[in-house]
Amino acid sequence: RGTPFVVGANCFDGRQGHTPEAIRDALDLVDPTTPVLMFDARDRASTRDVMLALMDRLIARADAAKV
Repeated sequence: RGTPFVVGANCFDGRQGHTPEAIRDALDLVDPTTPVLMFDARDRASTRDVMLALMDRLIARADAAKV
């Protein structure tokens, strides 16, 4: 509860089985700002981007807690 997270949906060769919106609905995500990111787990840069998105959310939360 209250833990920042991102959702990474693995897509092979750029093929998406579902849209980010469909994934958001299926997971019943309460926070509309939770990123749903499509990526290829076999690709280093794509995986890095998902991890960086998570780090951005963690840093933003830490900064907000300082106020």
